[in-house]
Amino acid sequence: ASRPHAMTHCRLPLGHDDLLLRLRRVEGQVRGIQRMVETDETCADTLTQIASARAALTAVAIGLFDEEIARVAASGGTADDLAAIRSSLGLFAQH
Repeated sequence: ASRPHAMTHCRLPLGHDDLLLRLRRVEGQVRGIQRMVETDETCADTLTQIASARAALTAVAIGLFDEEIARVAASGGTADDLAAIRSSLGLFAQH
C-alpha cells in the first residue's frame, strides 16, 4: 500500500554536504548579526546582513523543493506525494 510521502531526507541537487555547508554559512551569518547588534552597528548594515541571511535560507529551501519535486517526478509520484509538496510549499510561503 502506498503511504503519503512526508518531505524527509531531501537534499539539494549538489548533495547533502553542500546543504550542510550552506547552512553552516548561514549560521555564521547569524552569529555575525548577533555581534553587530551587540556592538551597536548601524541599523542599515545590520538589516543588510539580515536580508542576506534570509536570502541564503530561501536558496536552501528552494533547493530542497527542487530536489523533492525531481524525486517525486522520477518515481512517478502519487497525488499524495504532490499534496505533501504543495502543503510544505504553502507553509514555507506563509513565513
